[in-house]
Amino acid sequence: MCDRFELPCQAKYAALEIFDRFMLKHLQDLYSHVQNTKSVRKKSDWECILERVKNQAFLRILSCCQIASKLNSHYKVITVKKAKRCLQDAGYSYSCESILQSEMRVLKTLYYTIPKTSCLDYIEILLELLGQNLGKDTLDLKVYHDTAIKILTFVCLHRHSIYDRLYVITAAIGAAALASSQEQRLKLAEVKMDKMLLSATVVVAAVHLNDDRLTEEVMIQLNKINGVPIQDLQDFMKVILEMIQLKITSFKKWNTKM
Repeated sequence: MCDRFELPCQAKYAALEIFDRFMLKHLQDLYSHVQNTKSVRKKSDWECILERVKNQAFLRILSCCQIASKLNSHYKVITVKKAKRCLQDAGYSYSCESILQSEMRVLKTLYYTIPKTSCLDYIEILLELLGQNLGKDTLDLKVYHDTAIKILTFVCLHRHSIYDRLYVITAAIGAAALASSQEQRLKLAEVKMDKMLLSATVVVAAVHLNDDRLTEEVMIQLNKINGVPIQDLQDFMKVILEMIQLKITSFKKWNTKM
């Protein structure tokens, strides 16, 4: 949707984070509401609510993109008229008032606390610091930046598979620290919320794919910059690269059959 409106990458990742946070809080609020009612049909009530949430998903995504567009640029804002046209093209019929109400629903649900930074912001800062530490003549920052955006997009598209795989590796390394399922969930949640770990890993992967001779030095520098353990960077990078290779192989097999 961000591509449709030609929004910059910063707006794309901001919209994604807004949507993730909104949906989590939105579903929590709806579930609490159902649990606190005196209805004897709570299960069916919840199923009806989930169906309504699914039907509104396209509108909610658009609302998050609208908010992100306003945070990023004053001349590429997704206006209500543009949003309505987009919805009509997708087969939805919403009034301008409904579109405005949806945007306000997202903002109110998040208590108007909108994330101001995304992983892309961290990636750009890390690349700039690496350029200063190692020399911009050594690092082709533009190439690494372009590759990092592609990798970050891939991670976003396959987020659950990648983090599940990373969790398996982490659990195998520190099984003693993961004594209960509650601890496991908390551990995985912490890793998923760690923007710096993801950003640093994406930078390392981008460098590795372009010039693997610099991988070790870049990991050492990133460890000095943000304190992320080198082993964590290695494990996460390995998972991402393996997943990329898996998808490439699957695509080749599918293409051959076609």
